[in-house]
Amino acid sequence: MLRTIEGLRSTPIIPLGDILRPDHHSDLRYYIHEEEIPRAGVRVTRTFQRTRWFDGTTFLWLGRRKQVGRGEGSSGLKFDQIDDIE
Repeated sequence: MLRTIEGLRSTPIIPLGDILRPDHHSDLRYYIHEEEIPRAGVRVTRTFQRTRWFDGTTFLWLGRRKQVGRGEGSSGLKFDQIDDIE
């Protein structure tokens, strides 16, 4: 994404965190092994986690959660169909 301010040139917006990281062992920029993604898909969420220690100090960190997706979507596309035209 680019940030455009009137009268100035566009500058890229750098993300604050990465969910996908480049794989340094291959030529592909982002690579996910096929067996890691189930047929229903994957949903990755990133949230702040906060807890309090017994002495009252608080700890805050950024956590990630990987969950199974909502299932396959259907766009309604059909291939190799023959319709009777009357």
